[in-house]
Amino acid sequence: MKKIIILLIILSSSPDIRAAGLKSYRETPLLNAKVQENILPFGEYSLIRSYRNVTQILISVNTKIILYTDRENQKDSEIFVTAYSRLEEVILNVPTIQQHEFNLKVEKLIRKGDSSSTSTIPFPGAEKFIEEIKKGAKPVKDEGEFFIYLRDNNRPVSLMTINLIWKKLTIRNILNEHKVPSTFYSIYTDECYDKNIKKILRELSGEIKREYFNNPS
Repeated sequence: MKKIIILLIILSSSPDIRAAGLKSYRETPLLNAKVQENILPFGEYSLIRSYRNVTQILISVNTKIILYTDRENQKDSEIFVTAYSRLEEVILNVPTIQQHEFNLKVEKLIRKGDSSSTSTIPFPGAEKFIEEIKKGAKPVKDEGEFFIYLRDNNRPVSLMTINLIWKKLTIRNILNEHKVPSTFYSIYTDECYDKNIKKILRELSGEIKREYFNNPS
């Protein structure tokens, strides 16, 4: 109960949580379908949100934000797209993408993260966390959820959490590029029905559990 109270205080008081889109659309991790209604930082970055049968990719390119939404993520379906110019304050017409391209983008961001030189919010992918576990980093397990940290000089800088039962995966930087505390989630899936993401979750969870139970120190 104490953990829940502390978490609620953090969620209600942190501007970065709103910027990351959490609790902004019907009390889910999803971004508002009206892309211009989301409170988001400027810059170049990507993020993923998935809740139940909806999966979203948001791409920010300086003053332009593009939101791709898969409304039926349990099967191949149409990908909806909305875009907005924050400079001109107008809705933009941009082409949509096909299901396979959407799936590839989701998988690449989850596994590899975003380490491009132009990204203003770079983040490590899940594979980087798995590498650290194999090197000896010990995951923390709490109520069925694994917490894996990346450290710099023994200081946590990034965090991945995974809970296979709840189909939940989060990746975020604890410190931003200026070493300032951040609560901006680059990846946030919860109660995820997405067939593509569920497959990734099973693979990641299997690797983490294998390392966790084979090295119980």
